[in-house]
Amino acid sequence: MNDKTLVRISLGISLIGVLGLFLFVQTIEPLNVEVSRIDDSMIGKSVEVSGNIDSFSVKEGNVFLTIDDGTGKISVVMFERDARRNSGVYSLKEGGNVTVSGKIALYRSELEIIADSIEGD
Repeated sequence: MNDKTLVRISLGISLIGVLGLFLFVQTIEPLNVEVSRIDDSMIGKSVEVSGNIDSFSVKEGNVFLTIDDGTGKISVVMFERDARRNSGVYSLKEGGNVTVSGKIALYRSELEIIADSIEGD
């Protein structure tokens, strides 16, 4: 093969790789949803929900809250290992606004969000 052919093949493979990465990133970004739209088909999927803190507690370093976005309520848990990396999560208060990113899980027959990040306003 000559140099021009190798350059064309390399360029083509590079473009396919970049396109593949672009499509991959689109699938891993959390889906911004309303609580009322969360159902069993979303278990294991990454979501982002914004709303008011209806209840808040910390037990053994784990953060538990309930978010109300006006369309419904959902429980959120952030385990201690993630909470320690999220500055300010331990100082959240009931009534405050938050945006939660995490995965939908089923716990005791109820849907909840296992949070990766919680950002307060």
